[in-house]
Amino acid sequence: MFGQTARAESQEAIVWQGIALGAGAEMRLYTDDKTIADKVINQVQQEIRRLENIFSLYQQESSLSQLNRYGHIENPPAELLTVLVQAKEIHKLTKGKFDPTIQVLWNLYAEQRKQHPKGEYIPPSVEQLSQTLKLMDFSSVIFNEKEVRYLKPGIQMSLNGIAQGYITDKVMEIIRLAGIRRALIDIGEIRGMDLDKQGEWQVGIQNPKVDRGVLFNVTLQNAAIATSGGYGTIFDSQGKFTHLFNPHTGENQPRYQSVTVMAPTAMLADALSTALAVSSPDEIKATEKVFPQIKVWVIPSTP
Repeated sequence: MFGQTARAESQEAIVWQGIALGAGAEMRLYTDDKTIADKVINQVQQEIRRLENIFSLYQQESSLSQLNRYGHIENPPAELLTVLVQAKEIHKLTKGKFDPTIQVLWNLYAEQRKQHPKGEYIPPSVEQLSQTLKLMDFSSVIFNEKEVRYLKPGIQMSLNGIAQGYITDKVMEIIRLAGIRRALIDIGEIRGMDLDKQGEWQVGIQNPKVDRGVLFNVTLQNAAIATSGGYGTIFDSQGKFTHLFNPHTGENQPRYQSVTVMAPTAMLADALSTALAVSSPDEIKATEKVFPQIKVWVIPSTP
């Protein structure tokens, strides 16, 4: 949540804090009408629950969980198709560095952790990685209004690297349609809306080495920010093995401490920060040329 890292309070905001997508969430609604704000907060909570029933990997009956379990679903929700269309585009433009079929790698590394719950973490072998990488193939995921289907056995998808951004965008749309013209939200990713351009926010980017510490601030108004850093989820006590996987090699030793992307939408910022976190400096520069509307901040690894 924002805590003390977002500043631009020219008007008193109605603040909501709660849980969304299994983590802390916050909304700052700049309106004098508490009735409208309360209605929006209720709508947002309902919408988050509805979308979790589509994208969650932890809810066994979510659309994505059923897809992973059976290899296909019929009559997929429109929201799932929207995210898959964007995922395909990002997958292509990042030359596969963004790949939702990464879930099989997560499963492999998590199983290794279970086998050594108290001892030193032992990463998968070269052979295990080689076999697992054969199961990854986003080109074998077909989707249309009638169905989503995996053409190759063993495929497992995670949309965590894009769905949080999508849900953040959907929440902001609810706020806008309610007539609120200024808001700052953190629903997995951060997005600001200031239609009358009353002022900019200074949003703090986390210091990967300091809990709740701020390394620097970035200016935000009508845009979204997403940060990908291996410190979010680690498999070993030293943080050498993280949840950020390189789809080409299967490796998950962080190239950078974190990568932050500012983009017009939270969905785009979310997906690109995920891809760029495992991309080379040259690949990051190439992506910036493809998406001239984005800004990227990289915190390099330290010895």
